[in-house]
Amino acid sequence: MAAAVAGPPALIVPTEGGQNALLDADDASDNNPLYKQDQFRMYCLKVLPCSKRYCHDWTTCPFAHPAEKAKRRDPRIYTYTGVACPEMKKNNHCPAGDKCVYAHSVWEYWLHSSRYRTQLCNDGVSCKRKICFFAHTLEELRVSSVKVLHPEAERPGEGFELDPFAPSAPSNSSNAQG
Repeated sequence: MAAAVAGPPALIVPTEGGQNALLDADDASDNNPLYKQDQFRMYCLKVLPCSKRYCHDWTTCPFAHPAEKAKRRDPRIYTYTGVACPEMKKNNHCPAGDKCVYAHSVWEYWLHSSRYRTQLCNDGVSCKRKICFFAHTLEELRVSSVKVLHPEAERPGEGFELDPFAPSAPSNSSNAQG
């Protein structure tokens, strides 16, 4: 008698209101409403490995894929801040690796709980991005419980950079969202 082959395990993911949900790792739908929740985006988006064993559009898949630039460290396991890593910005490599206390990518930076949806999107409700790091209404606007105080943090009146890892350019007062 042949042994049954177990599929990928179900994943426990945080949801709004502090509850956890069981997510079937075989779920083929990228439209699951859970994927649009703030808790999923801050703690699971591009963190949990994709279990799909067929060709699909990884740019719309909420799960991490090997060598994908959007892949992130799990913020529930690795303690890092929502501040861009100076080494990554300078050399595109950090000798501290996963132990570094700074964000290593645009995705780690903007999906960090200290930054995600703490600023309004310039496009508001007209935004066409599949995944936007910014709030589109006042109801979506989050107040971070973490204050990011760092010399590289934004200063009043100077706007902010959408890509904190881009080479430094002369600052202008316009918001760099796009």
